[in-house]
This record gives sequence, structure tokens and C-alpha cells, in this order.
Amino acid sequence: VRENIVIGTPGTILSFGRKKLLDLRNCQSFVLDEADDLLAKKMEVQVRDVQKLIEKARGKGNYNMLFFSATFTESVVKMCRRMAPGIHLIQPADYTEQKVRSAVRQVKCGVDHVSQKVERLIQIFPMLATGGGQTLVFVDGRKSADDVAHQLTVALESQGYTVESLTGKKTAETRQRLMDQF
Repeated sequence: VRENIVIGTPGTILSFGRKKLLDLRNCQSFVLDEADDLLAKKMEVQVRDVQKLIEKARGKGNYNMLFFSATFTESVVKMCRRMAPGIHLIQPADYTEQKVRSAVRQVKCGVDHVSQKVERLIQIFPMLATGGGQTLVFVDGRKSADDVAHQLTVALESQGYTVESLTGKKTAETRQRLMDQF
């Protein structure tokens, strides 16, 4: 894998790295989204192992580390400080509402029941897909990913959109093919 951006769970990234399927020599940024969840769910060991792989390939400190979360407990902040000494924490108060609104495109939609989420996504997808860009949809598990991909394919294929799920259930070759196509 030599993509500009690679997204995955700590376990999958670690597996690809250990198998030398992921070239980390040019890795410039290591990003943890929902860092509080990843580190609080005892995934810190896997995350630190990924960090060690990057340091082995790049050298210690020769990359950026970014931790994103809406909530950081004191214990998670301590873990972040151990992983990235000298870390600078940016709190939401550091940004004005206007700065955030101009930098982020966000769509909020309410649903009455969880079963309506995919239907609502189908309704708003054309608005998200403007400009020919690509869209990532995060779900809570393999089955959800496959189900959502199937429903979106049925609904959006006739409009020229392609949809694929990317899960650990797929073979490494299939995942690599999907990453190459993305």
C-alpha cells in the first residue's frame, strides 16, 4: 500500500505493517480519530505498536501525531502525552464558530429510528458527492458495512455511483484492490 491516506483500525494497520504490505517510510502523519475511544478500549498497545513501526521506518519524531476527540479524559490525555511528548492540546474554545463553519462541511439529519439512517444517507448523498470527490462512511461493524454498501449500491448505482465496503472479512488482496481503486 503506497496511498497518500490509509485509514484502518489499529489492528489492521499493524497487520499490514508487520507483513510489509504497508510502506511506512514516507508516513508523515499518524492520526487517531476518536482517540479517547481507541486508547480507552485497551487498544493503546496496538496503537503504540503502530507508532513503533512508523518510528522504525521514519525515525523517532520524524512524523506528526494528531489525536482527535470530542472528549478527552485525564487518563487519555496522559497516554497521548506519553506517546507524543510536548503535545499541544487544542480545545474547542480555541476556534470561533465562524472558523469551524468555514472549514468543515457538515450535514446533520435527524431520523426517528435507526432503520432510517441508510434511507436518509441515500437522500443526502448527491449533495455530499458534489465536485466528484470521494466519500467515506463509517459504521459500527463488518455486517453493518456490508449491509449499508449493499443498500447504497442498489439505490445509487443507476446514478453512476459505485459503493464498496472495506472490512477485515475481505482478503488482503481484495482490500488492496479496493484501496487501489479508491
